[in-house]
Amino acid sequence: MDAEWKYDIQKSEEMRDKGLKEIELYFDEIKYEEHTLEYDFLAVFSENMPKTRNNFAHGASTLHNQVLTIFENVSIIINKIFKPDIVGDNIVI
Repeated sequence: MDAEWKYDIQKSEEMRDKGLKEIELYFDEIKYEEHTLEYDFLAVFSENMPKTRNNFAHGASTLHNQVLTIFENVSIIINKIFKPDIVGDNIVI
């Protein structure tokens, strides 16, 4: 995601610098090998989870199309934090 985000920023700056109203994006131009894969998920999770939780618990004034992604990411994080122990064929919680 970092590579795509930086590519979007780069293209936005190019549009601004050249005074363009639109620009074509070629995602094959992204050089993934130049971007680090290290990411402090716990820090980001700790910072953003209270607001995300409140939005889902109490509603929000905006709608967005990333709800499924948020649910998937939260599920992954929770499952990594609370990984169940497996003894034989049984899951021990």
